[in-house]
Amino acid sequence: MNKYIATLFFISTIFHPTALSKSYSYKTFSNSQQKMFQEFCKTTFQDYVTTEEEKSLLNGWTVTAYLQSLTNKDQYSYYISACYQNNKCIGFQTLRINPTKEEYADADYLYNLNDNQKDYKYAFIEVTFIKPEYRRQGIASKFLNMTYKKCKDLNICRVVRVGKKQNIPTIHFYNKFQFTQLDPTKRTLSTRHTKTNDKIKNGEMLVFEKILD
Repeated sequence: MNKYIATLFFISTIFHPTALSKSYSYKTFSNSQQKMFQEFCKTTFQDYVTTEEEKSLLNGWTVTAYLQSLTNKDQYSYYISACYQNNKCIGFQTLRINPTKEEYADADYLYNLNDNQKDYKYAFIEVTFIKPEYRRQGIASKFLNMTYKKCKDLNICRVVRVGKKQNIPTIHFYNKFQFTQLDPTKRTLSTRHTKTNDKIKNGEMLVFEKILD
């Protein structure tokens, strides 16, 4: 199975008025909080039936399989922001902190952000998933603000995400929040995974970046 994980964000065109009247709560935790992290990844959404469209955005993974795969990626620092309603998780976002080559030269499929002069440490929004009936309720925007706060806490000023060219709702969403498409003449995002590199080079995968104040 391809280890590259495409960022998943799918905006439903269905309007759900009942969700507007319900309050949500949010939590953030990392894989350094091993027990909580493992429990979330192994039990959350275990009964969720992933649609074919969602699978295509996850390169064939189900939501459950993706979450469980995170329990074996301890070479990276991962943060999960989760949204709850009545103590039941209805969505999450995973944030991966990518070190420079010097900091972690042996990281599996290391994603390297660099220009001609240096490598950059950055935060990578790996997956954003929200159950269909709760989409378009501002949860994704809240996750993004939580990402900004976490980056500032970690003294990281760059946020990166990658999306498929045909995933127009995702592109529009991140453009709305002032993400800009990476200019390959200034900076490049490369990985040891050849197929992923090819998709980025031929424009099938788009790379977006935001530099925080």
